[in-house]
Amino acid sequence: MAITHPPVDAESRARLYMALQHLPELGPVREARLFKHFATLEQLLGASSDQWQAARLSTQTQAGLRELIRRGENSRYYQQATKDFALCERSNWSVLTREDDDYPELLREISLAPPLLYVWGLNSCLQRTQVAMVGSRKASGAGLDTAQRFASALAASGVVVCSGMALGIDSASHRAALAAGQPTVAVLGSGLANLYPRRNATLAADIAQTGAVVSEFPPSTSPQAGNFPQRNRIISGLSRATIVIEAAKRSGSLITARYALEQNREVYAVPGSINNAGSSGCNELIKTGARLLNHPSDVLDALQCQLSGQQPSLLNEFEPEQQAVALRLATVLHQVQYEPTSVEAVIQHTGLPAADVSAALLELQLCGRIEHCAGRFQRIR
Repeated sequence: MAITHPPVDAESRARLYMALQHLPELGPVREARLFKHFATLEQLLGASSDQWQAARLSTQTQAGLRELIRRGENSRYYQQATKDFALCERSNWSVLTREDDDYPELLREISLAPPLLYVWGLNSCLQRTQVAMVGSRKASGAGLDTAQRFASALAASGVVVCSGMALGIDSASHRAALAAGQPTVAVLGSGLANLYPRRNATLAADIAQTGAVVSEFPPSTSPQAGNFPQRNRIISGLSRATIVIEAAKRSGSLITARYALEQNREVYAVPGSINNAGSSGCNELIKTGARLLNHPSDVLDALQCQLSGQQPSLLNEFEPEQQAVALRLATVLHQVQYEPTSVEAVIQHTGLPAADVSAALLELQLCGRIEHCAGRFQRIR
């Protein structure tokens, strides 16, 4: 049956958006550009060949569109979309189109907002205040420690950490947010049925329990190199600010930072030694205008200013006094290992007064997060 007008029900509309992804020479970014010319599906499917030409659609894409319109549900593109939709239903993945109320408002603002999102987890998490954390896949121990400390503090303050689930800084940030008992968002450069890196499959499942794993690519899409730079616009687009930790001058993290600047979002960089090539990208960002970041409160204070008047309380249910307590607890918890850890080591690594560390350790014991063992403390698995 031919398509005479786009359907009004969400499922059929989602299938049409999914069908567009399978048209020849029309990937997610080109599809996003397409909707800068046509505000709705109705306008796109009702447009003339001249209007398609003006939108710079290739001959092959135009031919695919004609087949989709003429043959409707019998077209190969709609049939492929139907298979994708069935897989999403079996896997309990949501499909959000740019016309859905659940589509994240902040992402809708960017220049090339993805027309379609596949979500494993909670759609509502995408509407919350997010901060992106990105950096090297081959991060140093100090870099990983910084990522974990910052992510723990942001999460404890009610901010959702958003990253790309890559090895290194990304994974450390996600895990620290989860360890703080808060949701986190991962944006993939592959389809949900092709998680990458594969060793992070368990991490993805953990993220989906309370947060969201997101992709703009059809579920079976493999992790091709060209997918990752374009997915970075979504990481920055979902976030009110982007933090870069340990990035070389030629780094995907700097692509995320450039997207954030183009999207009029704040960019923060953690400085590193001038002798460390792995931090040269961060130092260059600071040199060219990014904010130097040495404490999570720098980001939290800026977010509070951005959102004053928009939300009664930026940091969810936390009042200012509670924010300080939550931040201190997260900072101390991060330094307590699964092996016995001395109080002196926690004081040294947190830089907090001994009295504050002792109070936090007691509170964490009462919460069942750590236990006392022969004068030392260790996390409870």
